[in-house]
Amino acid sequence: MPDGDKQHASGELQRQVLSTAAVLGIGVLVVLLLKPAGSEPQTAREADTEQTAPVRVVRHGEIAIAPETPLMKRLSFTTVSAQKLSTPILTATGAVIARLAVGAGTTRAPSSAASRPAGESPTRPTAEPATVLPAWNFGSPDLFTTYTSWIQSQDDVEYNQDEVAKIRGLDEAKVADLQKTATRLRELVRVGSDAPKDLQAAEADLLQAQLQMEKDTYEAKKTLTDSLRVRDSLARQLIDADAPPDLLVKGQEGTLIVAADVPESRVPLIAIGAACTARFYGLPGITFSGKVARIGSVLVKDRRTLRVLFVIEDPQNRLHSNMFAEVGLGTDARDALVVPVNALVHDGGADYVLVAAGPGAYRAVEVLAGDPVGGTDVEILKGIKAGDQIVSGGTILLKPYVVSALEEVK
Repeated sequence: MPDGDKQHASGELQRQVLSTAAVLGIGVLVVLLLKPAGSEPQTAREADTEQTAPVRVVRHGEIAIAPETPLMKRLSFTTVSAQKLSTPILTATGAVIARLAVGAGTTRAPSSAASRPAGESPTRPTAEPATVLPAWNFGSPDLFTTYTSWIQSQDDVEYNQDEVAKIRGLDEAKVADLQKTATRLRELVRVGSDAPKDLQAAEADLLQAQLQMEKDTYEAKKTLTDSLRVRDSLARQLIDADAPPDLLVKGQEGTLIVAADVPESRVPLIAIGAACTARFYGLPGITFSGKVARIGSVLVKDRRTLRVLFVIEDPQNRLHSNMFAEVGLGTDARDALVVPVNALVHDGGADYVLVAAGPGAYRAVEVLAGDPVGGTDVEILKGIKAGDQIVSGGTILLKPYVVSALEEVK
């Protein structure tokens, strides 16, 4: 065959080969595109990798950690045990609202005569003593004014209560006397010894006295009701100002009232009468003792906190109104569960501890954590019990898996 023909045949063959290869390539591509997702078989390497994954989600809130893996070697484990503690369960920042110093004495309500307009007759005997209560010192002049006004209102209520009884008694005696007169005249008129007009006059006097008694009683009771309303209003103002009357009345010299805000989630840990300690920023290194005196009834909506009042002992008069304090609650000796801080896993505003749930399996249990203990540990107030096996270190490496497990549908 001539050389030209050979070259032509060779070129034609190459074109056919390239055309066939292109068709095959397009066919493979179409097959790959049309193949359902996930239907590609795993290679032996991929299957082996899946089987030896260090952590996998078992079910909602539970993970399994593969043994003999580098991750497992970086984790630490411990058994939860109880120990005696007297450190605060939680701390809250507050301020001194009122102070009753040693030697402060008492406060006497201002005399009502001082505020009576000139020429007006006194409403009560001037010799009657005013109500006397402990001489609290307040950080606010307005609060002191409210306190003394409340003391005066106590005196007003007592006086008006006495007036109601006296007025009622006098009017009843007058009515009873007129009733006797009318009865006597009625008998005399019947026998003809007295004129009917005398009986009519006596009965008119009796009716007038009865009407006057009703009027006097109503006015006296209205005055009493008004004084009760004023007293209750002032008491409410004191409560709103964190100086409730019951604490002020029972106050002992050498004490003060501290108000602090406690987070909503911590409120169940507080009990009236529980011991507490207080440290003041102005007196570093000195600890004062006290107790929980009152727990508020209204939650602060925007901050989700509750107002708590503490009575702190200050026998040496070292503290002053408006001083800031850090109050430690729950300092009574107790059996507490303590775990390393590193055992906690934080997710969505909650704390979790990984508790053993079987060979290599761990369940994320939500816990209520208290304040740190010794800098490296933390008290667990709720969620786990003594004897539980937990992951105590390296939990940060497990957090992505824990979050995935908590998102798993139950």
